[in-house]
Order: sequence, then C-alpha cells, then structure tokens
Amino acid sequence: DLARRDFTVNAMARSVDTGELIDPHGGYWDLASQWLKAVGNPEDRIREDALRALRAVRFNVTKDLTFHKSLWDVLCADWLPPLLAEVSEDRRREELHKAFHHDTFVTMYLLHRLPLAFSKAAFGDIWLKPTTEK
Repeated sequence: DLARRDFTVNAMARSVDTGELIDPHGGYWDLASQWLKAVGNPEDRIREDALRALRAVRFNVTKDLTFHKSLWDVLCADWLPPLLAEVSEDRRREELHKAFHHDTFVTMYLLHRLPLAFSKAAFGDIWLKPTTEK
C-alpha cells in the first residue's frame, strides 16, 4: 500500500506489533529535511491522478515543503495541464481552497511561478470564496 502513495511523506506507517517505523521510501528523512518527493517516478504518480499536482501545491504551502527538482519538473511539464483540467471541479476547488486559506500570498506566488497553463487548468471555471472568511 505504501508504494501506491503520492508523496514519500505520506508513505510511512508504524508496525502495530512493535511500533517500529515502516518507511521504505525515505519519507521520515524527507519530512525532516522539508523535501516533497514523489514515491517512485513523479511522472507516473501524477499521471495516475493529476489531482496530486494540486496536492503538491497545497503541501508546499501548508507544510512548507520544498519541491524536489524531479517533482517540480513534472509540475511544469506541458502534458500536465490537460490532465489536470479533467479532474473534477470540486476536487480542484478543495485543494486550492486549502492552500489559499492557509496563505493566500504564498499560494499566489507559487501559482505565478508555475506555467500559466497549470493555473488555467487548476482554476478552470471554479470560483473560490474570499479567503478572509472563517
């Protein structure tokens, strides 16, 4: 099950019997080092579910994790926006809302750094409520 997770920081578990950390993908070290890396090949992980690209944005903003170069390269890839646009509006809105709610400025800055096609695909026709609401 851990090999099918999106990011190494989400691919850790504890043994029920011993409490030992099970970390076959180095997620503990990545978390301690504040790296956001995909489990295995990042292109494969994102192609499996393009919402993972927006989850990566949210983790960068809300957990202050730095993209590993291989993951950043995938987020900037030309093939990603069409796949991201196919993700349901509700799922895209939820990820964007979480990032904007945590830190609007950092989210805007990050989206500005990504290719414009990424942002266009992420937003599509969705509308976000003002982030000043609680």
